Amino acid sequence: MMKNNIMALVLVISSFAAFGNNTTMVVSSEPTKLLEGTGNALFQYKIRDFMALTGTAFFGTKWPTIYLAEYAGAIAGGAYNSSLLMGGAGIGTRFFLNSQSLSDGFFAEPRLILSIHSYNLKTGSTSVIDSNRITLLPQVLVGYSWFWDNGFFLSTHLETGYGYHIKNSITVDSALESRLADKSMLRNMLWADKGAWQFDYGYSLSLGYAFN
Repeated sequence: MMKNNIMALVLVISSFAAFGNNTTMVVSSEPTKLLEGTGNALFQYKIRDFMALTGTAFFGTKWPTIYLAEYAGAIAGGAYNSSLLMGGAGIGTRFFLNSQSLSDGFFAEPRLILSIHSYNLKTGSTSVIDSNRITLLPQVLVGYSWFWDNGFFLSTHLETGYGYHIKNSITVDSALESRLADKSMLRNMLWADKGAWQFDYGYSLSLGYAFN
């Protein structure tokens, strides 16, 4: 009797197991970014059992970044309000380390993202930082994905890259610039770093739907 119950439990769990090789396409989004104010989408399309082409796009703002920048501005000396608008798109190739295509398992993905950021920091009605960037960012992602028979998809990954600012137009109020001269971390928080290169890292949690 106990053995039969265990087998029944295994069968129930298996009914929610991975899609396997029949899955050909996945559409997903990152809920954490949606909560931050950034609309985003990720598309995967299987081209081989061991790889899929990916495309991603995003547009919006980022409330935590805005609040952090205003806090950084206060540290630098002053009371500020700020705005941030950003958008971009990227392409990549996802390699499945278990060679089982769009199914449960680890993956690695090189990705190239082109993004645009426009940031403005004001004190009262006076603009003290006006930053406009166009960045080309090569990334490497490593993560794990889960697929269920009902179509539900869940994925998480770590990412790192080193971006090049094709355009990095920054205007900083002279008084604030002098206060930030020896504060590189604050300059980065305030989008006031005039360097051409930027190290990038992060993590992601994606939810979506898989299609056969």
